[in-house]
Amino acid sequence: MSAVAAIDGGKSGLRMRIVDTTGESEGSGSGFVYAGEGADHASIIASVQEARADAGAAQTLEHVVLGLTGVPGEPAERAALAAALERELVAPVLLLDDAILAHAGAIAGPGTIVCAGTGSIVLSIDDEGSAKSADGWGPTLGDRGSAYAIGLAGLRAAAAAIDGSQIQTALSEGLRRKLGGDVSIAALQRFYRDGSTATPSVASFAVEVARSAEAGDPVAASILDGAATDLADTIAATAAHAPGHPISYSGRMLAANPRLRATLDRELRVRGLILSDPLSDALAGGIRIAQERARGERAGLYEKAIRAWEDGLLC
Repeated sequence: MSAVAAIDGGKSGLRMRIVDTTGESEGSGSGFVYAGEGADHASIIASVQEARADAGAAQTLEHVVLGLTGVPGEPAERAALAAALERELVAPVLLLDDAILAHAGAIAGPGTIVCAGTGSIVLSIDDEGSAKSADGWGPTLGDRGSAYAIGLAGLRAAAAAIDGSQIQTALSEGLRRKLGGDVSIAALQRFYRDGSTATPSVASFAVEVARSAEAGDPVAASILDGAATDLADTIAATAAHAPGHPISYSGRMLAANPRLRATLDRELRVRGLILSDPLSDALAGGIRIAQERARGERAGLYEKAIRAWEDGLLC
């Protein structure tokens, strides 16, 4: 079989894995934010080019599966982006939401996955391949329990503590550093002008919240515990679609944050559910689907979910 590739990308970065009969290679590219305009295609393609060059793989590709955060919802716009990527990669391209790849990698069968990173979404697929999703609403309407939600709560708590209207927290020092060391009108203007309120920047403050919680800061700990409860509520509501099947996760936030993972474990057990470690990552899920497509198969259990997503029935 010729080489196939999987790509997983979004705001924080893009990864590409290429697999053929001799082995695999992997590369990374810059993150991007898709704002719903054709002009954004160039940044996505540039990131793919960067990742392919980083992988150092020049072989011909037989099939490529991409899972992108914020992939175009409009069919015509999605088709235009897929066509542009096919011209760049010189291969058939299947363009999907990254949650489907994450599910195929983490569970590879019926079950429920929470994708918790900059944003958050939960996807459940039953024995028949019927899918249900929850959240994925974005930072204004949802993304409950996400790094963005944690980071924003941390920034606001830090600002309120500096004002003296909430209890003191170590997060205030993190905010001061983010402002360049001082709290002044000029610093705040720079903060807003320089794009520090953009989603990835706010989400990055979740690292500060996690670090402070591990050090015993009660405000930071409360924020993490609230995020775990929000995630557990969304998971429990969605997992009812595929009862008795595994529940797992994707994304660095839970893997790298012991307190958040432990609290989520506890919250799910209270609801009669158990969180399992993922079998593999989203790129492995993408490779699985790409190999099935390259063999002329339709993507097994995931075909119905793929069709539902293409028809706009999943977030």
